[in-house]
Amino acid sequence: MGKSGHFRKAGIAVPQKVYITDLQRLMSGLYVYKAERLIIVGDFTHSHFNKELDLFSKWRRDFSQLHIDLVQGNHDILEEEWYRENAITLHPWQLEIGPFCFRHEDKRHQKVYEQTTAIYTFSGHLHPAYRLRGRGKQSLRFPCYYFRKDSCVLPAFSHFTGGFTVEPAREEMVFAIVENEVMKMG
Repeated sequence: MGKSGHFRKAGIAVPQKVYITDLQRLMSGLYVYKAERLIIVGDFTHSHFNKELDLFSKWRRDFSQLHIDLVQGNHDILEEEWYRENAITLHPWQLEIGPFCFRHEDKRHQKVYEQTTAIYTFSGHLHPAYRLRGRGKQSLRFPCYYFRKDSCVLPAFSHFTGGFTVEPAREEMVFAIVENEVMKMG
């Protein structure tokens, strides 16, 4: 939230529609799946406060019954008061729920993390993407879910985010997001 506003403040013309579209997609997902809880694995806010965060606060009031957990990422640098005012529960390193652990960075990349008894970890820092290559050297790149034996790296939610192209090993699975569908790759 707030990334396109951050770029506009820096003089880079990014339309606010990018942000509005993300909020609308989030709202649609909440309605379709009747979600009661939203777990965000970091980089929820992009930078310092800007007007887009006011829009989120208004949106949040409409979804006040939704429980939001945020495992803080490297871009979540707002004052804790802002998160508290918007009823967002902060978790500095990780959140464990039963056999699952939610972290911004997975244990392979995170320098400092708490020990966990969880069996499976979900993370989001890398913003994985899968490159589909054609015979004529053409290629397309799609955000993806990247599943490993003991962890899953989740794609970025926003379309206005870069990505790290993954090269899955034979035992790993990738599910690419192509338009509005999720497709198994490989």
